[in-house]
Amino acid sequence: MRSLPPDFDDRNEFHPVFVRTDYSDGAAWQDMVNKLNDLPDGWDGENWDVDDMPKYLVDDPSWDGATADDVLALLGDETPLTVVFVADKVTMVDPERPLLAVATLDSDPEYAQEVTEFGREFRILPRESHGLHVNLELGNMDFTDWSRSAAAAPDRTFRGFGGTG
Repeated sequence: MRSLPPDFDDRNEFHPVFVRTDYSDGAAWQDMVNKLNDLPDGWDGENWDVDDMPKYLVDDPSWDGATADDVLALLGDETPLTVVFVADKVTMVDPERPLLAVATLDSDPEYAQEVTEFGREFRILPRESHGLHVNLELGNMDFTDWSRSAAAAPDRTFRGFGGTG
């Protein structure tokens, strides 16, 4: 039975959540986790401790085969998260390890409509996931800013705002 770890509600709000839903390749999962510590283009690391980047990993085989809808259903309508990252089959197969960034739509119909203009989900490189999560938590940007950029890429994967494609 799928569930969230007991300490899930105690996690820090600035720790993005990554849910592993594919268990076909343990080395690929570890590679993705390692890529979470890569600095985004343009960051010098001066004010960013890459060895201690905040993250919350849900790595439980009961999630094998779960869909984004399954993850959202378990998080529930009252989740304080604005985005959740899913490490699915595509993540494990693609050497860049693009995660599926999924908006956790709230009950505000205007926000939901805005998010769905480009879809409620898109691919994002692991190194960019922290920036998305923090900017959404702080309200600096919204999901559409990021999904619009991903939608413009040929493979719909967000690689950064600097045009590093």
